[in-house]
Amino acid sequence: MPQRITYWYSLYEKLDRKFTTFSLNIAAFIEVRSLLNVPEKQWRVFSVLAYIHVLLSVCLCVLGISCFCIGMVNSILYDRVSCSNGVNLFVPFINVVSSFAGLVAVRALHMNWPPFVHVVTLVTAMFSLCVVFSVSCLEAEDWYRHAVSTPEPIPDGVKYKNWAKVFADIDVAVVFIAIANFSVAFCELAIYAMYWFPRPGRS
Repeated sequence: MPQRITYWYSLYEKLDRKFTTFSLNIAAFIEVRSLLNVPEKQWRVFSVLAYIHVLLSVCLCVLGISCFCIGMVNSILYDRVSCSNGVNLFVPFINVVSSFAGLVAVRALHMNWPPFVHVVTLVTAMFSLCVVFSVSCLEAEDWYRHAVSTPEPIPDGVKYKNWAKVFADIDVAVVFIAIANFSVAFCELAIYAMYWFPRPGRS
């Protein structure tokens, strides 16, 4: 029993040393980099992109919530609720966090850690936006198939409206806004790759 405890303790110490070394390497990488290395012209572009990203991320989040609310109220004629899988509700919040991390990086350009946080959240947001794009495309296609025919039976007192087409159109709007968010995030990441990732003094 003591041997097993010694083994696990030595394994813990080994992992702890590796994690400490990794953390110190990351800190050393970050501490010598800042957004002060970005040229003035590119900095203006980056600042505009950061503010646009905030606007687009909020629009995507609001549209996702609206899609769910509209679906909850008007999906009575169909066998499922529009935007009920949560992809358009929770995933866009990652993008919102990333956009506001960019805002902090812009406002505190002399600090070292905000750009790093922004880069990490940008990469995460881009993956999440791919999920939103893919799921919304599939849902739009499915709702357009539902929109071709009238659902039967229509309950008494329910005035028929082709909500399937409305749901599909909302999903298409989500797709385009997700693409816009992805494009802005990609451009921001490209500026980081050119001016933040390289060692100071290099381009």
